[in-house]
This record gives sequence, C-alpha cells and structure tokens, in this order.
Amino acid sequence: MRRVGLALIVIGAVAFLVSLTADLIGIGDDTGFQVGPRQASGIILGLLIALIGALIWRRSRET
Repeated sequence: MRRVGLALIVIGAVAFLVSLTADLIGIGDDTGFQVGPRQASGIILGLLIALIGALIWRRSRET
C-alpha cells in the first residue's frame, strides 16, 4: 500500500504543477497567468489526489 500512496502523491503533484503552469508552458489557452475553470479543476484535483496519497502512505507506515 505504501507504493500506491507514494504513486498518488507523485501523480497528484504532477497534475497540480501542470495545471498551475499550463499557460506558461504553452498547453493552456490564456495568455499570461490567468487560471481558467479547467485549470482550477486540475489544481484542486491534483491537490486532492496528492492528499489522498499522503494519507494512504502515512497509514501504511503506521502498520
């Protein structure tokens, strides 16, 4: 279970960073740094996935 938690942390962090910097790296549709609704969804989803992964990882460490 520990690997699953760690994988979710990494996936969530990558989703968060890609969503946050989408316009800067050229995959977003806005110029400059404007967070649109899809970006906001990606940011929130990435954080949630990373948080769930951290909880799974921590619980598997305790057992």
